[in-house]
Amino acid sequence: MLDQEADGTHLVGNANSSGLASSALRAYGLVPDANDVAAGVASLQLTSGADAGAIALNKADHDAAASSGISDAKRPVFERTTPQAVLALGLPSYVDRGVIPPVEPAPHITLSTNSVKAGDSITVTGGGFEAGEPVSGVVQSDPVGIGSTTSDAAGEIALTFTMPASVPAGAHTIRFTGADSGLVLTAPVTVVSSQVAATTSTTLRAAVTPAPIARTGNDSGDQSAIGFALLAAGGGLALIARRRRIVYPFKK
Repeated sequence: MLDQEADGTHLVGNANSSGLASSALRAYGLVPDANDVAAGVASLQLTSGADAGAIALNKADHDAAASSGISDAKRPVFERTTPQAVLALGLPSYVDRGVIPPVEPAPHITLSTNSVKAGDSITVTGGGFEAGEPVSGVVQSDPVGIGSTTSDAAGEIALTFTMPASVPAGAHTIRFTGADSGLVLTAPVTVVSSQVAATTSTTLRAAVTPAPIARTGNDSGDQSAIGFALLAAGGGLALIARRRRIVYPFKK
């Protein structure tokens, strides 16, 4: 049971029990809940002074130490609390230490491109979900389904889909929702009109099309000119052959 503090963070009892609880939640793949508890524990950690990094058992001890330092009476409490509470801040549980990565990434989402045409492929990666959690995606404002996937052991997802033709050109939002955790990841995307690309392509093809050769006169005139040219060429070849026989009569 998570107890919500006034600042919106969550704790499970005191900081030391919260550290153990967060470690257990993380080990079972309940990453969003573990991160909630971790935020509560982090709010009890001293961030300045000679004892920066120490974690108080509760808010009263934290505020007193932040104002005047850790008193001699409270120092043993800080020393007992910190080793357990620190497990909430991304460290693996005692049994898993050295076996699993120490810190899962904060919720995040990335698109392979932020501008596509209908029919183009786009890849979405993200994280922060529970391990093995079903995650579904839509393009909105008017939701259009783009598929679903399952997060891996670290709460990460990766999905490649084709932008549906039913999504109109304009600014949209890609939204992925975890079925168990309720975690929602969103990212903006712009769908451009495919007609723009088609017009550009047509223009480029037109620019390289050769112009036809201009023709004048009629077909019969062209044929007569060709015939006359062939006769003239034939006569010239005959004259050359005859001159060779006269100039070189003894050569075969």
